[in-house]
Amino acid sequence: MAGANLLLADPRRLVRAVEAADAGLWEWDLTRNILNMGASLSAQLGLSAGSSQIPVEMFFERIHHDDVALFRVALGEALHAEQPFVHEFRVDPDGEGEMRWLSFRGQVLDRNGEATSLAGLCLEVTGRRRTQEAYDLLNSELSHRMKNLFSVVSSLVNMTSEHRPEAQSFVAALQERLKTFAATHEALVEGGWHTIPLESLAEKALSPLGVWSRVDLRSTGLLLSAQDAQTVVLVLHELATNAIKYGALSNGTGRVELSFKFELPSAEGGPALIMVWSETGGPPVAVPSIRGFGIRFIERLTKRQRSGEAVLDWRPEGLHCCIELPVTPMRR
Repeated sequence: MAGANLLLADPRRLVRAVEAADAGLWEWDLTRNILNMGASLSAQLGLSAGSSQIPVEMFFERIHHDDVALFRVALGEALHAEQPFVHEFRVDPDGEGEMRWLSFRGQVLDRNGEATSLAGLCLEVTGRRRTQEAYDLLNSELSHRMKNLFSVVSSLVNMTSEHRPEAQSFVAALQERLKTFAATHEALVEGGWHTIPLESLAEKALSPLGVWSRVDLRSTGLLLSAQDAQTVVLVLHELATNAIKYGALSNGTGRVELSFKFELPSAEGGPALIMVWSETGGPPVAVPSIRGFGIRFIERLTKRQRSGEAVLDWRPEGLHCCIELPVTPMRR
């Protein structure tokens, strides 16, 4: 504790400690439009040794021209709201086109209710930004290859069935599933393969089938992990396909109510996503004598449910499906 007090009591010790961590100290004098800085920031900007104070316009000259406008916008927002200032931008300290990334983090300081300066630290984050750029490039290339793969598979399926009329219905169903998976893959790529809102996932799954406008979705604010998204998409696709053929979506008036909720872990198992698909307004419903692929798939997913509720309830007014999926959704 005594060492900590000594560090805080002696500004020179504090400055040396910060500079030793390659963090550049800075203070922006708003009244004189002057930037005061420590030795680390001076070196990060490529200034001559001993430069500790420069006009702000000289500082802006060091920022990449494509980043100046965004820097000014972020600065204006921080000053207007008197909130912490956090912004990353590029500089060329050697003037040879070798860009470095700097992260400015600061706080507005005021006197008598008027902002007089902005002070904080500058960290070089070039390594992290380059790693992120490499990841984004790899992700983009992977996405492009996956799109090509979907196209190739689709073409092969069509070519294989050209002279087999008996396979046309199978091919059509497979093509629809491929389209749904392609749309889901695109949504996951946009989300960086991290999480995806369930509302967005449901729309991606059902829009290719042309029935999204007839689905009433209860907004949940739940996020789903990338590895769980494909299962949910396939379930939704099979339910919608069944409704288009035989259920509420087979006419012009029927509708579907779709809702999700998160079930906490219990003694019987881990966390689960409860999905309820309820059809109304379609033709009279009866238990099918022959179960197709979609229905068999859904039943296999949930052989035993904690609630004891039937997975598929063939009610006269329409199919009611309540399914518990062992996933780990996260709230926004």
